[in-house]
Amino acid sequence: MKFSVRARENELLQLHTHLRKMEKEAAVTAETTATLKLEVEKLRRMSKRDGVNMEYLKNIVVQYLSLRDDTKKRTLARVLETLLQVCREAVFVFRHSL
Repeated sequence: MKFSVRARENELLQLHTHLRKMEKEAAVTAETTATLKLEVEKLRRMSKRDGVNMEYLKNIVVQYLSLRDDTKKRTLARVLETLLQVCREAVFVFRHSL
């Protein structure tokens, strides 16, 4: 009977060790997944930017920089956000800097 208890304790110890190893692997996988999702989002924004007419973008930027009226600046800011396909964090910073 002692042998059976020891065998079960060893088996339990091995299972705990295996569980810790699997938890570490899961954490690494989750981190990698999060990083890859960010990269995919970045690549999608970049591919959308490829079709932007640079002359139009230049004109919007020049207009934005020359405006004094905050309401019109906010409107053009939304246009720039769309054209440049900026991430949510940049949109937040951009909007709160006006």
